[in-house]
Amino acid sequence: MRALLTAGAVVTSFNLKGYSPIHTAVHHGHRKILEQMIGFHNNRKIAWQTLRTQKTNDTPLHVAVRALRVNDLVWMVDYGGFSSALVLKNGENRDPIKLLKEAKKLLGNLAKYRKQAQKAAKTGRDPPAKKANIIFPPQNLPLPDGDARMRMAAQLPGQTHAYLLEEPTYVKFHTTPLPPPEPKGKKGKKGKGGKKGKKEKVVPPPVFTIGLDEAESRLDNRGAKKIKEVLEALDKKYQEEKKVAEKIAAEKAKAKAQAEKEAKAKAAKDKEAAKKK
Repeated sequence: MRALLTAGAVVTSFNLKGYSPIHTAVHHGHRKILEQMIGFHNNRKIAWQTLRTQKTNDTPLHVAVRALRVNDLVWMVDYGGFSSALVLKNGENRDPIKLLKEAKKLLGNLAKYRKQAQKAAKTGRDPPAKKANIIFPPQNLPLPDGDARMRMAAQLPGQTHAYLLEEPTYVKFHTTPLPPPEPKGKKGKKGKGGKKGKKEKVVPPPVFTIGLDEAESRLDNRGAKKIKEVLEALDKKYQEEKKVAEKIAAEKAKAKAQAEKEAKAKAAKDKEAAKKK
C-alpha cells in the first residue's frame, strides 16, 4: 500500500460499487491500510472523514456500520479523526448511529427467526415464512451473458456501466442518455372532488446483507449486546458533535437571515432613490 501511494496511486477514484479505496479498507476491516490512507489523505489535505460513496452517499463510518466492523468504528471515532462524521446523514437520511441502531434491530429479528426455525425443525414442522425485513436482495450477481457490445445496446436509459472490451483490451464506461422530458402543460385548478396523488414511500435497503453467523463473528460472537456497548461508548461523542453541528447550523441560518435583510433594505433604498430621480 505504501508503495502504491508513493507511486502516485489515485486515492479518490471509485470502483464499480461506488467505493473509494478508504471505503474498501473500512469495509474489509483492514485497519493498518486504513491508518496509512488516513496519513496519506491528511498530508495532502483531503477530507477523508466526509468522503462519500457514490450510490448511497455513505461516509466511511456508515460503511463500517454496514459491514458490522464495530471495533474499527470505535477506533475510527476515538483515534482516527472521524468523530465529526457521526452526525452526517447519508442518502437515506440516516446518520451512522441511527444505522447502527437499525443494525441491532435487524440482528435481533434474524436471531429470533433462527430460533423459530430451529424449534420447528425439532418438532418436524415446516419453518415459518420469512418476514420481508429479513429477506436480503441477491448479492454478487453474475454478469449477464452475451457480447459486451450487445449488453451496451440493451442497457436501460439513464444508466452508466463498465464493460471490458477486447482488441484492444480496455474498460469502457458506457452511458445511455435519458429521453428528453415531455413538455409540461398548464396546471389546472384542483376540482372539488380532486384528490392529491399519494407520495410513494421509499423503503431503504437492509443495513447489512451478510448472514447471521458472519454477523455474529464480526461482533465477537456477542451479537446485539456488542452493538449496545458500542452505542453507549459513542453516545457522549455523538451528543458533543450534535451540539457543534446545531451551533454551526444556527450560525449559518442567522448569517443567511442577515444577508436577506440587508439585501431587502438595499433593494428598498435603490427603489426610493430611483423614484427621486
